Amino acid sequence: LSLPLLRSLSEPFAVDVARESRISCGSRIAATLGPGEAVPFIAGFDPFVPWKLAFLEFRRKIYAAVGHPLADRALWDVLVFKAQAEEAVQRREPR
Repeated sequence: LSLPLLRSLSEPFAVDVARESRISCGSRIAATLGPGEAVPFIAGFDPFVPWKLAFLEFRRKIYAAVGHPLADRALWDVLVFKAQAEEAVQRREPR
């Protein structure tokens, strides 16, 4: 049941309605499956992946597990996201 549901969440809804919910639910379902079954869902977002740390880390984990060609890019995206988040925190802290 999980795999057909994940496949249905892989395609955007009309006018991309409920995008965040679709990504969140799809990621949760994909996490219950093997990495090979999660790849099509995750890969469907490339090259414009959701810029959320949880999704980026999940993408990195899945791609690394299967030796996906974008595994290095997924790691890079996580590192860039964390660096940007740290930079934003430092800009907000009083000196």
